[in-house]
Amino acid sequence: MGKIKKLLTEKILALLTIVVLVGVVGVGTLLTKAQQNPVYVTFGVDKTQVTPGEELTYTLYVKNNTSADLTNVVASVSIDSVVTYVSGSGVFNKGSQQFNIPNPWVADRLNMGTMASGQENSVVFKVNVPSSLAVGVGITSSGQIEPEGFSAQTYQVTSTVVSASQRAVFGGGDVFQAVNNTLGEQNWRDSVDAAMGNVIQFKLRVVNDGQFEARNVKVRIQLPWDPQDQKNNLVSYVTVTADNADSLNDSATINLSGNASYMWPRDGHYVIVGSTGLYNCPNGCPLPNQFLWEPLNIGAIVPGASVEILFKADIVNIALSSPSPSPSPSPSPSPSPTPTPTPPATPTSRCVDLVASKTDGTAPLAVTFTGQGEDTGGNIQEYRFDFGDSSGQQPQVVSTNTNQRTHTYFNPGTFTASLQVRDSRNNWLNGDECKVNITARSTPAVLSAEVPKKLPKTGSEAAIIIPGISAIGYYLYRRFKLL
Repeated sequence: MGKIKKLLTEKILALLTIVVLVGVVGVGTLLTKAQQNPVYVTFGVDKTQVTPGEELTYTLYVKNNTSADLTNVVASVSIDSVVTYVSGSGVFNKGSQQFNIPNPWVADRLNMGTMASGQENSVVFKVNVPSSLAVGVGITSSGQIEPEGFSAQTYQVTSTVVSASQRAVFGGGDVFQAVNNTLGEQNWRDSVDAAMGNVIQFKLRVVNDGQFEARNVKVRIQLPWDPQDQKNNLVSYVTVTADNADSLNDSATINLSGNASYMWPRDGHYVIVGSTGLYNCPNGCPLPNQFLWEPLNIGAIVPGASVEILFKADIVNIALSSPSPSPSPSPSPSPSPTPTPTPPATPTSRCVDLVASKTDGTAPLAVTFTGQGEDTGGNIQEYRFDFGDSSGQQPQVVSTNTNQRTHTYFNPGTFTASLQVRDSRNNWLNGDECKVNITARSTPAVLSAEVPKKLPKTGSEAAIIIPGISAIGYYLYRRFKLL
């Protein structure tokens, strides 16, 4: 009996080291294939060209495309033997929650638990490229997702080691253009005529005209969105940088007729088109709006390829009061005194309160903020939350027409969150009542032996699942002690 148990253990453990490469195809074909399965999966790397001594960041992403829950969704990866896993770099993003993953998961499988319909999960980790690795070496790693009851989907990506002296070249010219979306314009250009209330659509097109991959391409776009600095010539600026390329700069001007105003970006209209390793979206997919206040890393652009970023912004329609014409006096033979009418009260607005669901806890700390504003002349039109933090590539400032927003503080520290509200007369209001301090403490939330066997809020299992007999699962449970 002991020999049989030993043999079974060796066989199952051997299977864990096999990388399933059947059906592995290029990213473009892969995305089409994945959409036909119960889950949508991508496996990407931030650089397809890397220099010795640098790090690579991998992301295994999955979304439940079905109308029902998926159970025991298992993630696994196989890392090329020429690189080394960066200890402590594994992060499991389960919906809006984030957990650090103990190192042994890399040699094993991670059970993501139950995924609700439409839920998105991801696993992010890093590897180090040795300084001694020769130029031209290919680094191939793969990721796999397998929901219970469905076949596994496996994907691979390859990065090539290049010399640090290899430079990429961005194409110049009019790379940042706009059209007046309200007027239905189709002719992209860098100078557009508009009026208050118009919607402007912007497009940034970045082309790699060089012979080498542009690594860690970052985009930063500055809009004229300050309500205290209203103009008729609204100029937006873009800066594109890369680790191995000269920066690219351009601008687009909106010529506003009539009174001066400012612009405000439209949530839900940020799109990236192209394949960069971090974003593999030949047909377009959503992009975080982080690029509006700090450089956003969009990944790598290979020679000859292009990437487009599109978004929309409103020219804020500022209501202006027109003076009423003075009435002409008419003679009255016998004027009699009449009571002086009481003038209507001037509408007032204020930011009333900002309430946090938690003000103290262990990082990563998810906090739900609820804001309240008052407008005696109408309704609050917009809430602008400033979380005082942008960790985890989250936006620090978010504008929305609802009074509630959740933000996760991934790094320890004390942060001041604040709220501004926009009233029906387009006035922005704030105050000390709409500020709250959040303290995230340093002890991380780790999937380890000390935490409960169910993830917070979801109740789903956070276990390491091994296909095969339960005895081997128990062996690995005892071996790695992840739960």
